[in-house]
Amino acid sequence: MDIEERLGGIVGLALKISEGDMGLKEATVFIWATMEERQAFEVVGAMVLSEGLAQVSKGVEELLTICLTGTRHAP
Repeated sequence: MDIEERLGGIVGLALKISEGDMGLKEATVFIWATMEERQAFEVVGAMVLSEGLAQVSKGVEELLTICLTGTRHAP
């Protein structure tokens, strides 16, 4: 629900991300909203920025898949 509140509908967002259109805000929201022990949103944003969007995008795509299907894919 936090993801939808901050970014809008999750299905439309999934389509956007599948087309390679993911920004720092989307990555930060997905990581922040799925953390078991949440840190401040700004702290997560700084971590995403320091790691780089290319580095975190695969993990965000996996989180999105879990949000949409409720399952984890084997590595």
